[in-house]
Amino acid sequence: MSRRNYKKRGNDGFILPAPIAGAIVLFSAVALAYVWLGCQRDALGKEIQALEKQRLGLSKKLDNEENKWSALKAPPSIEKALAAHGLAMTWPGSRQVIRLVERELHPDPFGNSVAGVLRHTHLDLGGGHD
Repeated sequence: MSRRNYKKRGNDGFILPAPIAGAIVLFSAVALAYVWLGCQRDALGKEIQALEKQRLGLSKKLDNEENKWSALKAPPSIEKALAAHGLAMTWPGSRQVIRLVERELHPDPFGNSVAGVLRHTHLDLGGGHD
């Protein structure tokens, strides 16, 4: 190579060694990943806060509905509703009640316990009162 070509090549710019360039690229990638993860963390935190507020609101609504349902199931409320609809209801007679008795539990051949079949002791749907 001639001296003249060498001088031309040397005056073109600064040459960065490959290990240093790799370290700079790696550091930049890690820094960008850190910033991105921070943004994702903040977004998820805001979403969690919004969902917690929604959960609290739904919990309060559930409590209110359960209280309303309990009030509606109370005997005075049922009697009021029956009277409002003009329904006259009485308790069933003893011949209108079906009583279920559970048989003893018998193990199956493999050793697992199996519930016995329910049987009724009395059935009369004739509508007569005692």
